[in-house]
Amino acid sequence: MGNRVVLPSKNLLSDITISVDMTPLLISGEVVVSAAVLSATILGSDIAGNLLPVGVATVVRNVVYQQLSGGLAGVTYCIRITATTNIGNNLITLGDLSVTSDNTYGS
Repeated sequence: MGNRVVLPSKNLLSDITISVDMTPLLISGEVVVSAAVLSATILGSDIAGNLLPVGVATVVRNVVYQQLSGGLAGVTYCIRITATTNIGNNLITLGDLSVTSDNTYGS
């Protein structure tokens, strides 16, 4: 079972970098050493829903950072963050990301 986080909506025309703190999921002495981020369409239609992550995720002090780009307005994506720790645990966090059109951004 994965942990869930709230992600901000993304404007169709812009890229965003999400940050997810994995610290609450760690046991004493455990640190995140790498992470992978995947995306999939969960509401609406986008055959390229797996292409939102750009490049590789980075980890700084147990926080996972990932740039996201693209997507279609009105579509919601599930973002899956898998963090691997120094003792071999894989910690999974999920978040939903909605993409808005330019004229609804920020409303």
